[in-house]
Parts: sequence; C-alpha cells; structure tokens
Amino acid sequence: MGLVLEDFRSRVGDHGEGVLPGPEAKDTKGRSDAALRNQPQAVSRAALVSEFREILNGARLAIVYQPVVCFCSGEVLGWEALTRGPRTSRFASPQFLFGFAEELGLLYALEKVCRRLALEGLGAVEPHQKVFLNIHPSTVRDPNFVRGETMAVVRQVGLRPDNVVFEVTERHCIVDFVGFNRALEHYRSQGYLVAVDDVGSGFSSLQSIAEIRPDFIKIDMSLVRGINANPVKRALVETFTSLAEKIGSFVIVEGIETEEELAAVVGTGARYGQGYFLARPAFPKSYPRRDELTRVLAPAASRGSCRKGF
Repeated sequence: MGLVLEDFRSRVGDHGEGVLPGPEAKDTKGRSDAALRNQPQAVSRAALVSEFREILNGARLAIVYQPVVCFCSGEVLGWEALTRGPRTSRFASPQFLFGFAEELGLLYALEKVCRRLALEGLGAVEPHQKVFLNIHPSTVRDPNFVRGETMAVVRQVGLRPDNVVFEVTERHCIVDFVGFNRALEHYRSQGYLVAVDDVGSGFSSLQSIAEIRPDFIKIDMSLVRGINANPVKRALVETFTSLAEKIGSFVIVEGIETEEELAAVVGTGARYGQGYFLARPAFPKSYPRRDELTRVLAPAASRGSCRKGF
C-alpha cells in the first residue's frame, strides 16, 4: 500500500530537494525497493506535488487484476485489484505513489479514485465472485469520507456489496481498534466483506484477526517462499488455516510462484491462493491456466475435504 513514512521522508525529504524513484517496481504491494534506489535525478518537492496532483485529478492510473483461485475446484473466487502509476511517471512505483499520497494527506483521495477505476474496469463476473480492494486503515476514518460513494459505484457497475472485499493491510499498525471497527462496521452493515492482508509480515497479525474478525485471512508471501522445503512455514500456514476454520474465516495464501510451493500450500488445507504461478496480474483480468493446475489440485479435489466456501 505504501512506504513507511520515515523511509519515505529520508528519500524525498520533508522540504526542498529529494531523490526521486524511477519507474521500476516489482509489484503493487510495495515489496520491491529497487525503484527508490536507482533514480539519480533530483527534483523539487513542488514539482513532485504538481505531478502527483495531475495524476490524481486526471485519474491517470492503471488497474490490473490477479485471480484468487479455489484449490478444491480450480475456479476463480475473485480478483485482487492492484494499482500502477503511469509508466513514464516518477510515480510508476506503487509504493512511492501511495507513500507520497500519505505524506500529502491525500491517501483517501487516491484510494477513492483507485476503487472507482477498479470497479469500473472489472468487467463481467459470476454472482459469487469477488473483487478485492486494498484499503489503508486510516482511510476508513478520513474526515473527507462520504457515506454511500462506494455503494453508488458498486450499483452503477452492476455488482452487489457482497461482491466486494476490502483488504485491510497488516503492514500498517492499527492503534485504535475500537474506532477502526466502528468505521469498518459501516461497510459490513451494507454487506461488504473484509480481509486482513499481509498476515505474517509483522506488526500484530493475531490481534488484527481477533479484533477485525475478517472473512478472509491473506497469508503474506514471506511465509510462502520456499514453503515446500521449510516445515516451520508449513506448520504456520496450517495453524492459520485451522484458526480460520474455527472462527468462520478462510485463508488465502499469497505469493505462490512455483509448482512446488503450490503443492505444499494445498497440502496445508488452505482453500484459496494467488500468485504468479497461478496467474500474473493483468488487464483485462486474468484467469489461471487450468491445464497446468489440474495435476497439483487433483489431490485436494479427490479428498473432498474442503468445507463450503463463498
């Protein structure tokens, strides 16, 4: 979703001149820092602000969609909508784009535009399918928040609230859970679903799950990389899967990049997953390669042990 502000300020500066990121970015989750290291050009803060506002006001953002796949059936549960800045812009890096918006106090304004573009660009979906939208914990309590804005767009594109899942990133610590849940309840009361994202990346995963009571628990890629050769990571994913079942939630395992990782994740009992091995983010929205998944997913389907999902 964005940079840690201290790191952001150290690279751009609170005032005056700063070093700008280049257009490279590994993904929209802000997990590659290369874009913030490889740009030698120094540009004034005023120029940055002007460029950012032009992008925001013109909605010059691209949305790509990565599918979330059911391991029992191989079908698509839904798509996570990921934002990319203009490719030729200094804000092509998603982590820089969202970090700068947070620095300017315009994170809610940026997320609002991203939500609208994501919903408008999704295209046709089945009645049970979802679109996953990332939200920063602070934006649900932003003073500029206007009730009904998201619902208007949802209805305009022919969706229902239960087609929409708000992903609350676990990479940003929530201090006031009481106030946050009060604001989040506004969405839940209308039928929207909630996911806790990046679980296992740090901060307070267990507290976030206990306080938010999410419909989905999204396991961070850090627990997935090399899981096929790491029994501790496998045990952790199994633990989260067991916890999810007991509280009426479902695990989605992110960042699956190899066949071996997919086989290991399926073996943990997790129901859903996403990652480059399944399908890369794309526009129009992408679908998994069913023929390549059949061999790996067949054991899970044959066990018939998957509990009813969404």
